[in-house]
Amino acid sequence: MVCQAKGSKPPSIIRWWLDRNKITRGFSEIVDEYMENLTTSILQFIPVPEDHGKVLKCKAANPAIPKATIETVLRLNVHCKY
Repeated sequence: MVCQAKGSKPPSIIRWWLDRNKITRGFSEIVDEYMENLTTSILQFIPVPEDHGKVLKCKAANPAIPKATIETVLRLNVHCKY
């Protein structure tokens, strides 16, 4: 999964959530200050059947503006073969 935020000064900080649980590993973040402070976060995520219907969120925040975030939401539709 890839999430990008652009134009924030200072650059955005991107965090990932699965339902109400913060994802603390499995992602990397790249900041390109020459591309309008483009922050790209890449999440390595392999869903399991129990993740069906859960919400995966990418939240971007400017550290200079507390409690102001933008987010993208994806409801997971997990198919598996038993």
